[in-house]
Amino acid sequence: MPIDVAAAALHFRDIMATSDLLPALAYERSAFGKEGSGIVRRVGMDAREFRPGDEVVFITSGSITTRGQLFGKPRCLGMEEVASVLSVYVTTYYSLIHLARLREGQRVLIHSGMGGVG
Repeated sequence: MPIDVAAAALHFRDIMATSDLLPALAYERSAFGKEGSGIVRRVGMDAREFRPGDEVVFITSGSITTRGQLFGKPRCLGMEEVASVLSVYVTTYYSLIHLARLREGQRVLIHSGMGGVG
């Protein structure tokens, strides 16, 4: 499902890769960025969830692309905002809800919260 990319997020890992601070095997130079936002350009005949013109946020290997796993973009957030938070949100949600099984009323102590997932 091709999309017109509106914003793509680059992270510290991308900078480390371009500075040769990560081994080549650990990071593909052509796969910079892991998330972005855009507008669906067209869909296949079997598409049910998205239509042309839908605003989406996506995760992919190389966010400066037209393919990836799409999610509907919340209307309350701009393209730049959603392009930079999806992988952090998914990682946090998976960690707290799926792995830790956090429930209503429980609390989380955030330690070293300066990074995306910190």
